[in-house]
Amino acid sequence: MDPQQRLLLEETWHCIEDSGIPLRELQEGTTAVYVGAMSGDYEQDMQLPDVETDAYACSGNFKCILANRISHQFGFKGLSLAIDTACSSSLVALHQARLALETGACDFAIVAGV
Repeated sequence: MDPQQRLLLEETWHCIEDSGIPLRELQEGTTAVYVGAMSGDYEQDMQLPDVETDAYACSGNFKCILANRISHQFGFKGLSLAIDTACSSSLVALHQARLALETGACDFAIVAGV
């Protein structure tokens, strides 16, 4: 698993704790996850000739899994989207979450950048 995934899971949990919104409420509502992601250093390392990989190496390295793993781990039912727009990825993720909240596409949004 790319260390970015683990870090996102840990920091998402910290944000949920700090929000004062019970996890159950986020799970019962429509909670969307937007992650701005650009680099794949760990993925590049996995492609080196001396690195042994298995069938699970791909799912631990795709950028889309960054958002999907958060949704799956916490039981969220909203859109789960990883966004790669180079240096503006996190800002675009925040903008998309704001639009979703304004239009009622979700009740809550978690936005992250990695």
